[in-house]
Amino acid sequence: MSGTEKRQRNRVLNLRLSPAEQERLRRVAAERGQSMAGLLRAALQREGVLPSPTQK
Repeated sequence: MSGTEKRQRNRVLNLRLSPAEQERLRRVAAERGQSMAGLLRAALQREGVLPSPTQK
């Protein structure tokens, strides 16, 4: 089975941002060595909106 077939996160979310917001998100993600999606997912986990990986 390929990595794509095993992928658990297979939903895509479109998000509207201003150019400044997008640049800020891109910059912060790069500074932290994360993708923009990973940065947003981690923020939602910290806020308790999404379960953390250990809470699955």
